[in-house]
Amino acid sequence: MSVMKIIVPVSIVPDIYYPVENHISHGGISVTDEYLDINPLDKQTLSSAMTLTDDVEVIHIGESPREKALRYIMGMGVKNLTHIKASSLDAYSTAYHLYTHIEKKEYDIIMCSHSSWDYASGQTPEYLSQLLGVPIIKDVSHIEKDSKGHIHITCSHSDFIEHHDDIHTPVILSCDKSIFPAESVKIPSMRDMMMSMRMPINTITSSANPQPHTTYSDYHPASPRPKVKMLSLDEMDVIIDIIGGNDFSSSRQREDSVTLFSGRVEASMSSSISPQPIPYPHTGRIETLPAHNDIKDASIIISGGMGCTADDWKMIDDIAADINAAVGCTRPVFHSGTRPYYQHIGQTGTRVAPQVYLALGISGALQHIGGMMHSGVVIAVNTDPHAAIFTYSDYGIVAPASTFLKVLKESLTHKT
Repeated sequence: MSVMKIIVPVSIVPDIYYPVENHISHGGISVTDEYLDINPLDKQTLSSAMTLTDDVEVIHIGESPREKALRYIMGMGVKNLTHIKASSLDAYSTAYHLYTHIEKKEYDIIMCSHSSWDYASGQTPEYLSQLLGVPIIKDVSHIEKDSKGHIHITCSHSDFIEHHDDIHTPVILSCDKSIFPAESVKIPSMRDMMMSMRMPINTITSSANPQPHTTYSDYHPASPRPKVKMLSLDEMDVIIDIIGGNDFSSSRQREDSVTLFSGRVEASMSSSISPQPIPYPHTGRIETLPAHNDIKDASIIISGGMGCTADDWKMIDDIAADINAAVGCTRPVFHSGTRPYYQHIGQTGTRVAPQVYLALGISGALQHIGGMMHSGVVIAVNTDPHAAIFTYSDYGIVAPASTFLKVLKESLTHKT
C-alpha cells in the first residue's frame, strides 16, 4: 500500500489579541515577527492531516520566511516545510503561487482551512481547485482513514450533513472549525523547538507574477458603536419594540468593505473575478438535520454563551420559535457539546448580520465579536457590568440570562 501524500498550505497572521488597529500603514497592517503566528484554523487542519499520514508537506506563501512561526510548525512534528517567497496579495495570488509549486507534484489530498484569520475570504481553496483542475469538497468537518486505507469524510453544511465514503483522489478539502479539536492541537515543548532550529526550511522564489482578483485599500480602524444604553428589566417594552421592529439595517458593513482582524480594522474591497471551483461529485449519504432557522439568513438571532444553563437553552429555543428567530452560540458552547456546530457564531464560525442580535451570557471575546459585529441592533445581557460585550452593544441589561429570559417570555406573552 502506497503512503498517502497530503499538502497543507498555511498562512501566518497576527496574534488575535495584538492591537493591529494601532499599526495601520498605507498598504495595510504592519506587524513584527514577534507577534505573528500560524492561522489557528490552519493548525487544526494540519493536525488532522498528521493523523492520517507521516508524509505531510506544509507550504507557506510570503515575502519573508517568518521563521519564528514556521519553526513552531516544525516543532509540531512537520518535517517537510516549503516557504515560497512571493507576495500574497489576495486569495487568487496565494492560490496561483501554490499552483505553480504543486502542479507537477504527486499528491493525494490538499487540505486547506476554509478561511484565514485575517481576511477570511474562503476563496483560496476554490481558486486552487480551478487552477489545478482538481475537484473540491467544502465544509469538511471530519476525515478519517480506515484499515484498508480508504478515506471517509463528513461535511457539515448549514441544513444537512453529507458523508463521503472512500473518496477518490486527488482532491482538495476545504476544512471548517470542526476538523480537529483546537484544544488538542500540539503545543511544541522547548525540546521540540530546539530540534526545529536544526531543521532546514526549503525556501524557493516564485517567478510568477499573478494579478490579484481582489484589491484592498483605505485600511482604517473600525467605527465604534455609540455608547451602550443600559436598561433595567422593568424596561422590557423597549426590547419588545426592537424585536418587533422592521426598520433596522441588516448590516452595518458596506458591500464594498471588509472587516479584518476580528472586526477591529476595516478596508475597502474591490473584486473583479470570482473563483470557479470544480465540485466533487455528490455521491455521499445525506443526513437531514432537525428543522431550524439558518443563522446566515435570520433577521433575529438569540445567541447564548457559557453564562446560559440547560434550562436557559430550553427557554431560548422556546422564545426563538415564538418570534421566528434563529439560535446561535459561542465557540466554548459549541465545543462543550451543548449546541450544534451550525449555531456557532464567531471568527472561526459563521459570520452573521441580523437586524437584531440578543447576546445572552456572552462575555465578548474578540473571536465572537468578529462573527456578529455587523448586526443591526445588539442587545447584551450579562451579570458583569464591565463585560466586554457591552462595548459592542446598543442596549445592555445587567442580569442573569435566566432572569432576563423569564421576563422576556412573560412580556412576549402579554404583548400577544
